[in-house]
Amino acid sequence: MKDIFTKIYKENIWGSEESVSGTGSSMREAQGLLNELPLLFDSLNIQSILDAPCGDFNWMKHVDLSNYHYVGVDIVSDIIKKNQTEHASRNIQFIEGDIMKDPLPKVDLIICRDALVHFPFHQVEQSIDNFLNSGSTYVLLTHFPSVPLNKDIPLGHWRPLNLCLPPFSFPEPTVVLEETLRTKTMALWKLEQLRRR
Repeated sequence: MKDIFTKIYKENIWGSEESVSGTGSSMREAQGLLNELPLLFDSLNIQSILDAPCGDFNWMKHVDLSNYHYVGVDIVSDIIKKNQTEHASRNIQFIEGDIMKDPLPKVDLIICRDALVHFPFHQVEQSIDNFLNSGSTYVLLTHFPSVPLNKDIPLGHWRPLNLCLPPFSFPEPTVVLEETLRTKTMALWKLEQLRRR
């Protein structure tokens, strides 16, 4: 996995001029979240956030994080080094790690935007299990509620995911934040709701 995403980063395979993390990390695509996220944080009394994966921090750096402890995790070493140099502060830190298997810090909210859409089904499930293992409270995931059928893919490819359909069959989310792309949302669950029965 590390080799695949390092290659995507170094060769800018997703082809965005603004962000090596792809067009989904552009300001145009993320604009709506800049205002919605702080309101969500306040409504849930969020104090700590894990951004998994954080990518190049292109859009998140425009969210007011001054009142929160923020940790960004990414598997690409060069991205983490650059983020540490350019963006780390008293309350913002970056760590290298694989969101599917490495131990993750316990936080109030895990944000996992535009990542699971690149994972095959079994690695989506591994990631959710790893989030659960962290003991964190909430998770905010990219979710396409209008997609009628989920398709499996090789790692690093892309497709939209409706997380309420098989093979995941998550319950309806508690909160849904609309994104710029009309069919795409960020959906909130309590992590315990996603534990496989």
